[in-house]
Amino acid sequence: MPRFCAQLLSESAIGSERREEGRVRRDGRIYNYCPAPKVEGASTAGAGDSLLGGIIAAVASGIPFLRGDFPKESVASKSVETALELGVLLASYKCLSPHTINPSACVETLDAFARDLGKSFSNQVRELLIDTIST
Repeated sequence: MPRFCAQLLSESAIGSERREEGRVRRDGRIYNYCPAPKVEGASTAGAGDSLLGGIIAAVASGIPFLRGDFPKESVASKSVETALELGVLLASYKCLSPHTINPSACVETLDAFARDLGKSFSNQVRELLIDTIST
């Protein structure tokens, strides 16, 4: 796994910039954008860890880092399908709590948070979340 991650980082030149509405990934000349939902933030401590943890877990599970059909008409998709989208959702969810790790975090509360935002999980992301709690 460490070799895979090193290869992924070197080949894709992952880099992100913080933007008010989301994250940007540099990929050659294309900027891929994933807007973050607006939330009443209690604390951003741990949000970067949540972002990166979501991305790593998803990529390690075979979920694509980015959408293959980018750019789309609407980048604010209703479905969470990529590692970046899951990472951004987890980071936003984390910000609802003043704690570094949200003590109420579980699949059910994350699902409710996504639904409140008008989002749903793709089958692949939902399987990752379910597999995480069943192991």
